[in-house]
Amino acid sequence: MLCRLDPNALVVLLIEKANEAADISCLLADIGRLLLPKPWHVERVFLSLNALHPSVRARTQLWQAGDVCANLTEWPHGLENRRGYYDSPDWHVHQTKSIFRVQKLADQSDRKCDLYRNLSDQGYRDYLMVPLIFSNESTNTLSIATRNESGFSAEIAAAFTHKIAPTMAIILERFAASEALSAALKTYVGADAAHEILSGRIIAGHGEIVQGAVLFADMHGFTAHSASLEPSQTVQLINDYVSALVRPIEMNGGQVLKFIGDAVLAFFPSTSARSTIPDPNKAIDEVRISMADLNSKRTKQNKPELTHALCVHYGDVLYGNIGSNERLDFTIIGEVVNVASRGVELASALNAEYLFTGAYVERYGEGRLRSLGHQSFRSIEPSVLVYAYV
Repeated sequence: MLCRLDPNALVVLLIEKANEAADISCLLADIGRLLLPKPWHVERVFLSLNALHPSVRARTQLWQAGDVCANLTEWPHGLENRRGYYDSPDWHVHQTKSIFRVQKLADQSDRKCDLYRNLSDQGYRDYLMVPLIFSNESTNTLSIATRNESGFSAEIAAAFTHKIAPTMAIILERFAASEALSAALKTYVGADAAHEILSGRIIAGHGEIVQGAVLFADMHGFTAHSASLEPSQTVQLINDYVSALVRPIEMNGGQVLKFIGDAVLAFFPSTSARSTIPDPNKAIDEVRISMADLNSKRTKQNKPELTHALCVHYGDVLYGNIGSNERLDFTIIGEVVNVASRGVELASALNAEYLFTGAYVERYGEGRLRSLGHQSFRSIEPSVLVYAYV
């Protein structure tokens, strides 16, 4: 605890806490507890960091006195459309790159932004937000609030603005950069591939033989669906379709490895270090539900239903870096992948939306499936035993 006003000593403590903290949530809680005693009286710390993510605009962390760790909230794109945003401290700081302070929160009842009233209702008296300017010139924000009746003293406000905030900007940029890189890699190559890349497995040709289920899916009639659509509508069509597959796959331990136009390649390893045990059967069940939900929405919008062909096979694949030193792809290759890909063509020919190979059924069970016998796959020898839903 820092029971005296010594900004330089505080900076040293902040750096020590940053070196010990596992993540931003823990770091912010450490800072809050550090600034809680007299003369600081900080009872609320709020951090907002820009996110590098297709569906998340910002990630915020809120710590209040008594919290073990800060609480994370992810905010979608379109924050500017929220009620009262243009009257918010966040908007002011992003626009002016300067501090924003409200010393009498109880007098702000007529403001359009609900934050002032909510803070006042919780007993807070004084509120101070400062910009955190990162090296890429992006603006993030850090704020503190107190219930202390006299608010923050001029010395406390100055120390926070001119000592704590600049130090925190340097510290948090390191954490934020690491999290942004991890988030971006997970978005573009998937969680497991991101972990492998960040662990240093980046040499061309580096890979290992892994057993698992390979899933390949492709939308029916994409050309016909998209013929009358604008480019942006075509992109939305693909996004709607692949979204119906991605969440069920990833929620059940699968890795979406590649989008090939309107097709999806995914992999369910037999073993995984992740907490979610790979369960391709459950994933496919949920894909069927997700597709039904999507088509229900499309019917209400007077749009034609989407159908697809999905094939899943099981066996050994080479999992690793494929490509050249200048351009690598972390993916899977092998005969099992080829069979799953060709199986999509066969599924369409057999008028079966979902096709399962004998190797997959032997590993994961027959369940509600019926045998279609041995079938010939294009460029695959010998023929392959396949199953479809009853």
